[in-house]
Amino acid sequence: MLDILKIIGWIFSWPFLAIWLLIEFHSCSVAGKRYKKDPTSSTQEERYEKIKKLVNHFLYWKRINVEIVGKEKIDKKVMLFVANHKSNADPLVVLKTILSQDVPYVTFIAKKELQDTKLGHAMDLIDTIYVERGNLREVPKIIDEMVKTMQNKVSICLFAEGTRVHGDEFADFKPTLLEAAYRTHLSVQPTVIYNTDGLLDKGYKRPKNKTVKINYLPSINAASFINIDRNNFMKKIQTTMFEEYQKIKNNSYA
Repeated sequence: MLDILKIIGWIFSWPFLAIWLLIEFHSCSVAGKRYKKDPTSSTQEERYEKIKKLVNHFLYWKRINVEIVGKEKIDKKVMLFVANHKSNADPLVVLKTILSQDVPYVTFIAKKELQDTKLGHAMDLIDTIYVERGNLREVPKIIDEMVKTMQNKVSICLFAEGTRVHGDEFADFKPTLLEAAYRTHLSVQPTVIYNTDGLLDKGYKRPKNKTVKINYLPSINAASFINIDRNNFMKKIQTTMFEEYQKIKNNSYA
């Protein structure tokens, strides 16, 4: 009965929420553009609060539920989150879960094409780092930005495959992206996201069940990996995450 009432409530609120989302999105875009011109225009807490509300309202509007597994394993300190990437919904899921916990703020690495768009201006509120994919000359600069961000007490979530990978397979994780963790000696938090494939991506079949699962695996402190080759360490992370992804998949269809 409760579920039916929730659905009815969602149906009646849908058009009003759609209008409200457009207003919120425009507000975030304008605020982000203003912040880039004048960093004193808003505090970090104010900027993240605007993004938090926008993300929560958008996921509710899309009826995307998020189940968190292992939230007690998230350390209350700055770190590098390493996640798999299936959909444009992934950053929203990470933001929803991280911003609901008493842990440091988090930002992302995004493709440079978004930088001067309304979405990009909204993403500027959380100091998103932009990268021109395929341009190897930008790699050192991006690593420097990641290091600076983490030294400024903001975690980074990187999608280690570098692009969305549809289906139930993982593409090779990029070991270069671990450089910031090696340089800052901060922990790495493997993060497995399941059932976002097709949720917000045109041309792909959307799952009937819109419940997304995000599993935070135990964090790995720097002392455990600082003397390990980056390639080997990233392969180990990928193997661990893929095994966990398969467990979630098997349990979901059990």
